[in-house]
Amino acid sequence: MVNLLLLLTLFTSVFAGNFTIGKDSYLLNNQPIQLISAAFHYFRVHPDRWEDTFKKLANAGMNTVETYIAWNMHEPEQGQFQFEGANDLNRYLTLAEKYNFLVIVRPGPYICAEWEFGGLPYWLLKEDDIQIRTNDPKYMKPVTAWYSVLLPILAPHMITNGGGIIMVQIENEYGSYPACDKDYLTQLYDLTVQYLGPDTTYVTFTTDGPTDQMVTCGRLAGKAYSTVDFGPGNAHSQLAVMRKYEPVGPLQNSEFYPGWLDHWTEKHQKTAIQPILDTMTEMYEMGANWNFYVFIGGTNWGFMSGANGGGELLQPQPTSYDYDAPLSEAGDMTEKYKAIRDQIGKWKKLPQYDVQDTKKASYGTIRFTERASLWENLEALDRQPVKADRPLSMEKLGLDYGFVLYRTSIVQGGTLRLATVHDRAYVFLDQAFLGLIERANCSVTVEVPGSGVLDILVESMGRLNYGAQMTDRKGILGDVTLNGGVLQGWEMMRLGMKDLSNVQWKPVKEANEEEAERTGPAFYRSFVEIKETADTFINPKGWTKGHIYANGFNLGRYWTVGPQLTLYVPEPLLRKGTNEFVSFEIRGTDRLTMSLDDVHQIDI
Repeated sequence: MVNLLLLLTLFTSVFAGNFTIGKDSYLLNNQPIQLISAAFHYFRVHPDRWEDTFKKLANAGMNTVETYIAWNMHEPEQGQFQFEGANDLNRYLTLAEKYNFLVIVRPGPYICAEWEFGGLPYWLLKEDDIQIRTNDPKYMKPVTAWYSVLLPILAPHMITNGGGIIMVQIENEYGSYPACDKDYLTQLYDLTVQYLGPDTTYVTFTTDGPTDQMVTCGRLAGKAYSTVDFGPGNAHSQLAVMRKYEPVGPLQNSEFYPGWLDHWTEKHQKTAIQPILDTMTEMYEMGANWNFYVFIGGTNWGFMSGANGGGELLQPQPTSYDYDAPLSEAGDMTEKYKAIRDQIGKWKKLPQYDVQDTKKASYGTIRFTERASLWENLEALDRQPVKADRPLSMEKLGLDYGFVLYRTSIVQGGTLRLATVHDRAYVFLDQAFLGLIERANCSVTVEVPGSGVLDILVESMGRLNYGAQMTDRKGILGDVTLNGGVLQGWEMMRLGMKDLSNVQWKPVKEANEEEAERTGPAFYRSFVEIKETADTFINPKGWTKGHIYANGFNLGRYWTVGPQLTLYVPEPLLRKGTNEFVSFEIRGTDRLTMSLDDVHQIDI
């Protein structure tokens, strides 16, 4: 059983002076402490909801909060940094300290997290032969520049300086990556202590799966403390792997999974409550420390959801990162939350902040009264198309996310073939849809009936966030052939779809299926009057695939194959009075309505 002293210091307040490794526990100001931590990623939760979330974490008995830091959110283009609004890391850390949380930060630079490119910025892939997650200078030079901006922001929040940060992770599950470059890990460690000070008053650590191979490759012996991660199950056997490599010191499960991730076209993942409680109790009685990954999942806003896979295989993640977590995507206290809270309540007295589930509203049917054809608005979306003999990747075109339209003219019909496409290619001749070629079936050909303007609209479904093949460029990669001959003379339009201000709208009447197919990819706009704002969920049932904006904010992708149907619209994005909703539908639609519901559907 955990000793009495450990119990008494289980929920010590922050703003202390040092956090170190003891014989069998962590030490906060030289006193044993057991960490019960909640993963809460600031970039996935609307910033107006951060404070409410911290209160709910405290009420559930958490004494620590953990977050990744998403490099691609803070440096979307090289040398251009963003730390405001949803990226206000300083505010997030200050709020954590306000509610007496110790803080674990995981700055990557690679974070996985089911996030686009594992948090790495797309522009790294402009370099043809870059070796990410290694000591390759083409990678380490921008990493070093990024750390020179990021780490000084963290420094005032270190435990040494009166802040909450007690632990800083070096890389992320590096043992799952084949490079196994210890020089790279050492460089990250050296940068960390250069900017944050020697890790004698805080702890640097690594996290890997509980296998010898993963820990051996991912650890940085003699410098960072080695920890493991695992879900519900036999904690003793899995922590024994960690103990093999760290014979002295606290046990730690750095990612304890109370849920799991989803992929498009697959079933929504759910995790039973009792095994979570059983494993919690097992770890607690061992005196082990753990971090719920994730306690609140939130949302992969815009085009920021990642993908698993590699090569032709792609398993893209949906917009919702609900994760079957204790707090729902909208921040609601689930039965799982209550069970975890009640279990921890057996071990200590819990705070009682006044918190509620978020208010929900069903605003009913919304009608899209205006349409803007993609074909008629290409110039409004990209005023300077790129011309080249052969197709260029998204990265070479300087496009981060979204779509590329590849256009050329052909003088005859025939069999069209793409060497490689990442990820989905919609083929049109004179704006008439001919067929779809996907990453997983690039051997599929499309028959082109004759001469005309050939358009290939390529959609990125999110860069790989995990695995050996993460150097995942998007667009048409290689040649396009017609009857075996290479097509040349391409015009490429970059459709990042961030700015729709120049789009020309036209009134739309009821459409039929034939007219929708003829219209093709298009934006649809609706104006909705709202008297009282609340959280809501926009339901695109009957549509096919695209993404939706609420008052100019990209909520994320929808794809009615599931498991997710509705998209979460947090109340702070709405306003009393007129609200604008815009949907970009890739295939065109004869359905001109959606609904704003009070129930989220992520398991259809």
